[in-house]
Amino acid sequence: MVKSNHIPFEDWVDWMFNRQDDQWPWGDDRGLRSNWFRNNRLMAEHFIELHRNSVKSLKDLTNFQIGNGLWNLYTAALGLSPLDGNGIHAKLHYEMIASLVPMLQQLLPERVPHHEGYANDRISDAVYMFWDSAPVSPFRKNHTDRELLDVCISEMQQALNVKHPAAHKHALHGLGEFHLDIPDRAKSIIDEWLEQNPYVLDSIRNYAVKARVGDVL
Repeated sequence: MVKSNHIPFEDWVDWMFNRQDDQWPWGDDRGLRSNWFRNNRLMAEHFIELHRNSVKSLKDLTNFQIGNGLWNLYTAALGLSPLDGNGIHAKLHYEMIASLVPMLQQLLPERVPHHEGYANDRISDAVYMFWDSAPVSPFRKNHTDRELLDVCISEMQQALNVKHPAAHKHALHGLGEFHLDIPDRAKSIIDEWLEQNPYVLDSIRNYAVKARVGDVL
């Protein structure tokens, strides 16, 4: 017997991504929404599977559909994934964040231009704004979650090593957001990356120069 709060991965992908225009997954919930919000662990596991196998999982969808789905999945206000870590084990939370890297490695080269036109793609938009829209922060009111911080920084450093400008901007945005709390560490990572990568796109280099001092949008 299938549990009432179990949603097959393929059905979930179809619900989250197979939409027209800029439609949010509210009105047409296909009977899945109430079950989805009952199971944070399932939400996390589907999130990880999607990001680790993004090319295959999203192969029949347009870039616009994928980008919109990722926006909805990442945006804190919608609560469509437990990116804040609530209701799941810390290890699973860290795996969610780490799973972004294989998605950047696999999906971006397959779908998004490597030249300056990358910035006009909806997928690029979604991954760029991840660290701004997703409820992921190791910096609490009275303390810093050092283990979560290391997981986030590791994700950003690995993203900088992906051979794609959209991955670079994703990572630089995150480091720029974290600059307020770890200015020396963020600046050092960006400076080292710039020194080792002299031939990145001009727009990325210019953004990195701003990110190293926390000047990101």
